[in-house]
Formats: sequence, structure tokens, C-alpha cells
Amino acid sequence: MNLESNLLQFGRICILRHVVRPALDRTDVDHYDWLIEGTTKLFTWSVDESLMRLSGWMPGNRPIPDHWIHVDAQRTGDHRKFYLDHEGPVSGDRGWVKRVEWGRYSVRHGNGDDIELGVVWEEGPQTLSPRVSQIGNPDKSELDSQIREQSKVRLRIQRTRVDELSSRGSMAWRLSLFGGVDAEGAAGSGVVVGSG
Repeated sequence: MNLESNLLQFGRICILRHVVRPALDRTDVDHYDWLIEGTTKLFTWSVDESLMRLSGWMPGNRPIPDHWIHVDAQRTGDHRKFYLDHEGPVSGDRGWVKRVEWGRYSVRHGNGDDIELGVVWEEGPQTLSPRVSQIGNPDKSELDSQIREQSKVRLRIQRTRVDELSSRGSMAWRLSLFGGVDAEGAAGSGVVVGSG
């Protein structure tokens, strides 16, 4: 699969928190599903909840770190576009999902299975940063501006290797995220959080 050629120039993105039930056969660990709209389907990566905690950022919280965070991710089966808006039970008693981040992306640049997206998360149930909440009594436009700045990120998606431990021989990937006011021009470096 060539990821770059199957993405839209501008599309939707969503992160779901998936609390699993025993009927889900690929994992028994609660995780975050990162869904990126492609031409006909949602490309999907799964990141264990414990790895997200170690990264220093949990989806749905603000601020998004103003340095690169990296997490190892597992490419999973493609999802239907229905899941961009779905919250609730997953069919077949495979658990339930809740949207914790959603927004729009644009492709900044890419080369096959190494791409970078510009993402703007939409307002949702985010936790505001202390920096925003300590402004005092800002007017609404100032507060809205601060929230928007904390909702811009750069997202890099890279295929890293074949996962030898997987019974399916699936590909291992890395998701890298950079947020904050400087997200437009950040250079990529940082600590990788993952299993390998």
C-alpha cells in the first residue's frame, strides 16, 4: 500500500478511544484508533493506551506538546467512513468507542509510506492548558484564539519495519506529533515511545 497516493489532499481525521470486549480478537488492550480519511476508506492505526500515557500527551487534552512525541503504532484493518462520527458500541460485542479528537488534515508532503500532515483539531471536550486557564478573565475572542493555536499539529506517519512478532506479519509504524504555536515550522527530533 502506498499511503501517500491513497490520501485526499484535504480530509478528515479522528482519534477514537476503544475500550475492548473479549470478542475483539486482535487485542485485549484498550487503545486509541487513529482514523485518517482516504479516497475510499479510513486508514487506521492502533496505539495502546499505555504507550500514549508514556508519550506525555493523551488525545483530548490541551496543550499538545510543543516538541515532537513519537509512538509506535500498529496498522489495523481499514474502517468504514461511518466511524468518523460514530460513538458507542462496536458490532459483534467488540467493545465501544468514543471520539476524543477530530478535525481536518491537509497533506504537507510525502514519499510513499512516509508522509506529513498538517492537522487542525476542532473544538471538542478538550482539557485546556494551565497557560490558557491562567489568563484571568480574557475576552472570548482571545480565549478562542488561544484554543485554536493549541489545536494545530503536525503529524508524521512512517512505516518502520515488518513486525516479526505479529502472527500476520503486519507492518510496524511510527506516529509523530508536534503541537503548539510553532507547529507550522517544527523540525523533527524527539524520544520514541514504543515496544521496539
